[in-house]
Amino acid sequence: MQVSATTQPGGSTDADTVAVGVFDGEELPRDAPAQVGELLASGEARRSFKALALAHAEGRRWLLVGLGARAELTPERARVAAALACERASEIATRALCWQAPPDSDPAVAGALVEGTLLRDYRFELYKSDAAGLQDAADGEPKRLERLIVSAPTEAESAISEAALVATSVNRARDLQNRPGNDLTPTALSEHAMELGDQIDRLVLRQVFDADAFARGNVERFPACVRVGAHDRMSNVGGFLELPFGEFRTRAADHPPPRRVAVDRL
Repeated sequence: MQVSATTQPGGSTDADTVAVGVFDGEELPRDAPAQVGELLASGEARRSFKALALAHAEGRRWLLVGLGARAELTPERARVAAALACERASEIATRALCWQAPPDSDPAVAGALVEGTLLRDYRFELYKSDAAGLQDAADGEPKRLERLIVSAPTEAESAISEAALVATSVNRARDLQNRPGNDLTPTALSEHAMELGDQIDRLVLRQVFDADAFARGNVERFPACVRVGAHDRMSNVGGFLELPFGEFRTRAADHPPPRRVAVDRL
């Protein structure tokens, strides 16, 4: 999914669906169409948290998302609201969704709207013929959101970009987690980590093949060493993967290394 930021109102973008959050006791943005206000006036749309309502105006769809009290708005609640809006947008065959960030909200809220949308839109489709999930169905409707636009002040642009990077990385990690063990072998995981090392300057990778030296000098300093498999379909090299578990430390006696180990530091 392509993610972009704009300072234009949602109605001025080329999105076919615009999501607008509404707070308890507050009016809609001034640029919202009259039809959207009529939904609130009639009671069809509500301002309570997680309430959804749909209107059609100005040649596009307007999705009203209840946010509850403004004082209770947090990035986590924004993620939940964004996930609900993403699900509803997918149901109505949305291609480009524009989230109009709540006015006077923290930039972190705009970032949370991105995270909630991308994390909710995730699907594991590695083994499907249409892995990208973007080809239209027989009836011409898109299977996935193609673009997300966030309408927010300029100062939120950095938060939006960072959120897109984080959510995309999380979804890639979910792809790894969902792969079966006979496919994501230690060797395959190592190759994936090495590819990341070529892309990210700050990613430190190293391989250690001396098990005794590794046990004496490194185990206590690593957050965790987890044995991910003694064999794979390509070799008999044992595999260790370092995982960051806060202040947790392992001991060599608890995890005796095999004769040969491959250590990939992420």
